[in-house]
Amino acid sequence: MAKDWNPELYNDKHAFVYQYGQGILSWLEPKANERILDVGCGSGQLTSQIKESAAWVVGMDNSPEMIADVRSKYPSIDFEVGNASDFEFNQRFDAIFSNAALHWVTDYEGAVKCMYRNLKPGGRLVAEFGGKGNVQNIVGTLRKVLAQHGYHEQAEKQLWYFPTIGEYATELEKAGFRVTRAEHFDRPTELADAETGIADWMAMFGKQFFDGVSDEDARAIKAEVQERIEPICFVDGKWNIDYKRIRVKAIKEKVETIDTK
Repeated sequence: MAKDWNPELYNDKHAFVYQYGQGILSWLEPKANERILDVGCGSGQLTSQIKESAAWVVGMDNSPEMIADVRSKYPSIDFEVGNASDFEFNQRFDAIFSNAALHWVTDYEGAVKCMYRNLKPGGRLVAEFGGKGNVQNIVGTLRKVLAQHGYHEQAEKQLWYFPTIGEYATELEKAGFRVTRAEHFDRPTELADAETGIADWMAMFGKQFFDGVSDEDARAIKAEVQERIEPICFVDGKWNIDYKRIRVKAIKEKVETIDTK
């Protein structure tokens, strides 16, 4: 997961991340006596909403900047800097929730194993993240433009894991989960700024593509990407990106032992 996130840009122009995430809360159904972990808590709004129903909530994110920001906004909630593919808590959780974060975890096997290990028997995982085909218009165009400008290494970077339902369900089942519900759906997503929406998106979510790219070239590349995708992504005076999402619910089943003596 990206560490050097800009909380101000995230909250100002990419509020859709947590606004859309409110839908997945209906799959979580937090209870008053539960202990819940929010993996990749980001700006903390959904963590705060979970806290309204659950007894104890922890928000975890890999970005120290985001954690510092949410600690100042929600001082009554426990927020921790942590790696989604390598974490351990002393107490197990009744549920693990994650919105718009797990596609950043390229070590997805490690993440699945960690989430399984940190759940109580009978505990549940509820998550939403990018699925196969997510943001392919903007990212595919960005890769081509980077390569045409001579930035071949940057064009080949793999920042995300966008699986099919079958691929992710298989990983969950290998870890011991029972998948009880899964959806893969389109969600065209409107960006906040009609003038700089695509550049803002690349600055927020595609920053690593521009490592080693001069500021002048980065500006030119972003402008070229925006120009190329305008015919398919600029509709009725607004930028829309081709988000494709997976929602999944899985249970860590209780292991029952039968005395055969």
